[in-house]
Amino acid sequence: MNDNLKVAAYEKLFDSKHHYDNLSWLIGGVTLAFTGALLHYMTTIKSDQYLMQILHRLLMAIFVWIMLYAWNSVYQRNRFWVEAANEAIRDLERSYQVRGAGIAFMEAALTGQVILRNTDENGKQVKEQGIEKLTARPMHMIVRRIIWLVGIIAGVACFLP
Repeated sequence: MNDNLKVAAYEKLFDSKHHYDNLSWLIGGVTLAFTGALLHYMTTIKSDQYLMQILHRLLMAIFVWIMLYAWNSVYQRNRFWVEAANEAIRDLERSYQVRGAGIAFMEAALTGQVILRNTDENGKQVKEQGIEKLTARPMHMIVRRIIWLVGIIAGVACFLP
């Protein structure tokens, strides 16, 4: 493969990675807004018969759970594409023996720190070199916790008076 094609592929991989990441957050935000509105609506469902109230709310909760399942499925699929793009980016960087953004991101994620060289575009140091500690947690674990929390809230909302 010629070098121009590899550079173009490298750039497109970053575009693809950003696209799927942004898409995941957009879908997540819309899902949370929609399920939040449904949860609010669930609490307004009232009936003279408590069992019927629970049944109606349970139907709404099932819809919320389906929405959360769909969001998780899309999130995992997009995460797959982002990780595949990350690996391809690192492969290209390794083939050129370049410590680019893909390798730097992987190293930062593994070590939990970023070395800040603090140089301008000409390589001149603008302030002392430092090490930035990270508390990066896997986003898929945070998304999973949010999904479980909203799902549990939907279940509990079925039985509110």
